[in-house]
Amino acid sequence: MRNRILILTFIFVVLFIPEAHALEADQYVIWTKSDKLKDATPQINALTNQVLQEFLDRYVNNEEALERNPSCESLSVRFLLYVRPHFFLDRIKGGLVDDPQIELSPQKTDLFKDYSSSIYKGFRWPFVMPVAQTIFINGVYLGTDKIDHFFSSGRRYFNVYRRARKQGLSHEEAIKKALDFGLSVFEEKGVLGYWTSGAFSYADIEANFQGMMLGINMCKAESPHLAYDALVRKWYINKPIEWQEYVSPLWDEAYNNSYYFSYRWNGVKKVLEEVYCKLGLDGFARSLWKSYDESVRVDEHIRYLQELLQRGKIPDPKKQSLHEVCRYPAGVMEGAPFWDTKMLPKEND
Repeated sequence: MRNRILILTFIFVVLFIPEAHALEADQYVIWTKSDKLKDATPQINALTNQVLQEFLDRYVNNEEALERNPSCESLSVRFLLYVRPHFFLDRIKGGLVDDPQIELSPQKTDLFKDYSSSIYKGFRWPFVMPVAQTIFINGVYLGTDKIDHFFSSGRRYFNVYRRARKQGLSHEEAIKKALDFGLSVFEEKGVLGYWTSGAFSYADIEANFQGMMLGINMCKAESPHLAYDALVRKWYINKPIEWQEYVSPLWDEAYNNSYYFSYRWNGVKKVLEEVYCKLGLDGFARSLWKSYDESVRVDEHIRYLQELLQRGKIPDPKKQSLHEVCRYPAGVMEGAPFWDTKMLPKEND
């Protein structure tokens, strides 16, 4: 009976959960390349607002749709779903991958090219998959899988947030409810993390959270992305979406490393020791992470993750960080500040 449940659960995950198919992101690999990537921020900003306008034109600004008097929040949810309705379609990521002007690593024609130098090389449960392509946005190297997370899991976080607000919870309390959902077996501790990849990804959680923030910002009181003109009965883009508001160094899987469960960690640790401990001391990696340290924000949701870490509610990634594995001196390549209390803002900040 137990085996039957496990098999049915696995089939459900593979068939119906889009991010279960997401490729492994490995931003260490970019350290091995002599040619770095060009910034794709202008292109992804333009594409995102193009898709938003397309959504408004096709599904919102017509007589039939307007007669239903849709709320801004409902349009926000529908837009997130429009971008990423299922595994086979992501209108933003697909547009980037198909644009010859966008630099990705590896290119679409050779997705397995980086596998031999990846921390995920070798056997992967439940199957071997190529490394996710890396893109450079807002000064950050991130996997294109994060774009999927941003829209799909971000939408689910946003729905939890909306329900909590309707139940009378404050903004801060609703944020915590959404994060609790994201850390549960329905997301990172289960079907979208541990059960399917053997990893608890803090970079995924950050992308998910920021996707929720996009949902909130679509309709917030000051400078919303969407607005309605009652005179002409038309929804319009009031403030263009800019990915700089959402992408931070915490999207980089190397800087903001995952916690790997035993059957995954042994292989990852071996590659870190053999390849990346040395590369971590090179000029490029140290310069990149220095820029990350200077720009990373420790917002309220990071405080909450810090609290959960201290209470033992979520796994501590510090012991599996490059800094710890390579036994670097204090202050050298320490990575994301989840566990570094000196980087937390003071109460009066």
